[in-house]
Amino acid sequence: MITIVIYNAFNLIGEPHMFVCLCHAITDTQIKEAVGQGDMSLSDVKKRLGVASQCGKCAKMATQIIQAQVDIEPNYYEVA
Repeated sequence: MITIVIYNAFNLIGEPHMFVCLCHAITDTQIKEAVGQGDMSLSDVKKRLGVASQCGKCAKMATQIIQAQVDIEPNYYEVA
């Protein structure tokens, strides 16, 4: 039986971060920042951060975080 433990980290101002990709130590905040820099899909974030490029168990959670962030954040990189 394999037990997976999800660790939470805190940044300097006390906001919680959740590790999404344990293989590459990628947090939800890093994924949200990648969306803020113009990444719109898992493949974009994978190229930038390496998320879901090893075991792939984080792909579903990463995709959910990306989609939620895309829905709330305006994309200034999109051509009008």
